[in-house]
Amino acid sequence: MKSNCRVLIFLFFTTFLFSFQGFSKILAYSDNAQTQGVILYVKPGSDGCCANWNDACELQTALDQAIVGSNTEIWVAAGTYKPITSDPDPRKATFQLKSGVAIYGGFPDTGEPTWAQRNWEENLTTLSGDLGNIGNKVDNSYHVVTGSGVDSTAILDGFTITAGNANVSSSIQTGGGMHNIFGSPMLKNLMFTGNSADRGGGLYNSGGRPILDNVTFSENSATYAGGGMYNNNSSPFLTKVNFNANSADYSGGGMYNSGNSNPTLTNVTFNDNTAYIYGGGMTNWGSGRTTLNNVTFSGNSAQRGGGLYNYYIHLTMTNVTFSGNFASETGGGISNINSNITVTNTTFFGNSATLMGGGIYNFKSNPQITNAIIWGNTPDQIMDNSSTPSVNNSAIQGGYPGTGNIEADPLLGSLADNGGFTHTHSIDASSPAIDTGSTAVCPVVDQRSYMRPIDGDGDGTALCDMGAYEYGASEIPDFALTVEINGGGTVVKNPDKPSYQFGDVVTLTAKPDPAWNFSYWGGDIFATENPLVVIITGNMSTTAIFYKLPDTFLPFISR
Repeated sequence: MKSNCRVLIFLFFTTFLFSFQGFSKILAYSDNAQTQGVILYVKPGSDGCCANWNDACELQTALDQAIVGSNTEIWVAAGTYKPITSDPDPRKATFQLKSGVAIYGGFPDTGEPTWAQRNWEENLTTLSGDLGNIGNKVDNSYHVVTGSGVDSTAILDGFTITAGNANVSSSIQTGGGMHNIFGSPMLKNLMFTGNSADRGGGLYNSGGRPILDNVTFSENSATYAGGGMYNNNSSPFLTKVNFNANSADYSGGGMYNSGNSNPTLTNVTFNDNTAYIYGGGMTNWGSGRTTLNNVTFSGNSAQRGGGLYNYYIHLTMTNVTFSGNFASETGGGISNINSNITVTNTTFFGNSATLMGGGIYNFKSNPQITNAIIWGNTPDQIMDNSSTPSVNNSAIQGGYPGTGNIEADPLLGSLADNGGFTHTHSIDASSPAIDTGSTAVCPVVDQRSYMRPIDGDGDGTALCDMGAYEYGASEIPDFALTVEINGGGTVVKNPDKPSYQFGDVVTLTAKPDPAWNFSYWGGDIFATENPLVVIITGNMSTTAIFYKLPDTFLPFISR
């Protein structure tokens, strides 16, 4: 039977690879199954050839058969799957992603389901590292999933990843749920839960630019740092991501960013995460640049930086809420140490610290704070140690030096679902924070992705409100992404839509014509990487610059 399967799979892939259709497929992320080449079908406990639902196989078999770069899709029916290995150490078993291979969970486990019947929330599809003694993590897989290396075409979509335990020294102490080195996969519709490691209990990234879309990290743990996620010299893009009840014995209960990591977070929540020392919600430690848009930190705790801890980094925060975070020493909401911080339209409410800096603690840091609300934090709102922040057009309890600052109660509501992906504090109709923000600084949307500014006080002039919430806003605007071509080539936009909403992730792939090469992206977006990941933050445009190869190169191209 297995010999016949190998012959069938070889013929299947050979036919595909040598067809015009196979060569014409685009290796890019898709929201549907319309661009796939080969499909392999997986059901739990099956030992067929993977060729259709009636001849399905196990997931490990399908991964072994999938050819790198073949634009293969693996459709996985609901159930629980565990990796296997021929290595003498059974704990090295892992589901290894492959370049050009997309793995989709969430298909019904009965009948012959179609793509339209796929529902990853209803049809729970689990990748489990619980290999040996069930319920005892000592003998669990080190990494339930492993990345595909230097690659941006692997896709993992629609799974719960659980019970990984990277608890051995050296190279296998990171990434219990997933271990990703230099890879830039698309990770979508995933739940990382109950994984553990020394670093990166749920997910560990070193290098690469992975994309996380609609992902939850829940109850993962790290004995050092990054209970949910650890990034080392990595620049991930996160959109619609939740970090809930993760923990770290040292730093970064939800997320830890080290070295030259440059993460971008849009529509992300950190809730009830804990770290023993630094950054209950998140820690940024190193020389990187972190960007936060539409993010909420609530109920997180640590000794220093209950919500967020920053050490020697650059941070830009826009439309962020810190609510009910706690530090047993300093910085209930946020703690900044030797860091360069820009804070715009951010709300700090109800955070606390035992010693100082209930809302914000600064040490040798001079944050630029505009249009903020800093209210109801204990024992104080801002504590500056060897620091001189610039604070303007902000509502601060007890007052603070700066232009346009007020000390009247902004009349905040409780943290609630007021629309959008994250929870926010609304402001009352009579709030003095309405239409009193800076006339020079105003984001295009509020934290809920509703359009700013709105004429909230009805005086005929729309001005930005203070804080993360814009009173009276209800419209979610559409934004254009315009791509121009300079030279010989084309650009694939994925997903390709006439308009986008704030925080959408779009991948642009430049494809040069024969005798041409891609050089760089110009316009609003200057970059050299290809493919290019774009986070929509307004109307944007870019130009793909191609250059013609010298005639002396052409004979080599034609070979």
